[in-house]
Amino acid sequence: MDTIRIIEEKTDTVLRFNCCFDLKYQEPNYLWGVACQGRDKGLLIRYNLNTQRATIYRYPARFRAFAVDADGQFWLLTEYPNGDYKLLIFNRETAEFRPFFTAEDPSPLNNLFPYYITSSKNNTFWITTNRGLYKIVSGKTLKDNHFETYLDRT
Repeated sequence: MDTIRIIEEKTDTVLRFNCCFDLKYQEPNYLWGVACQGRDKGLLIRYNLNTQRATIYRYPARFRAFAVDADGQFWLLTEYPNGDYKLLIFNRETAEFRPFFTAEDPSPLNNLFPYYITSSKNNTFWITTNRGLYKIVSGKTLKDNHFETYLDRT
């Protein structure tokens, strides 16, 4: 997305950002991307290919990568200014961000440096990190959420 001149629909101004990590296509004419402004602002960008305008969803931490689940929600790897990493879920219908938790750990990505996330079947996600490969299963309740080491590199 860093090669596209992005004009924000709301303000009719050119969006300035200093990094871009990931890109997804949504039928019929949208590109979604994650970018950052400085060290502490994440941008989730919905770019309309027809109008060449974008809707920007801002968050007070940087996004590194994202995946889409079967319900169309985005799962975002998020880097906070203090060095913590968390997993957020963005609901496109409500335009709300919420953190992913497990019953055992409110922040399963602590002490990890995540690189990439991808979705699989049955609400399963795979995350590559500096310490190996991790599997996340999203259940119907907090008790059903699981985060487990699949391949440890430590």
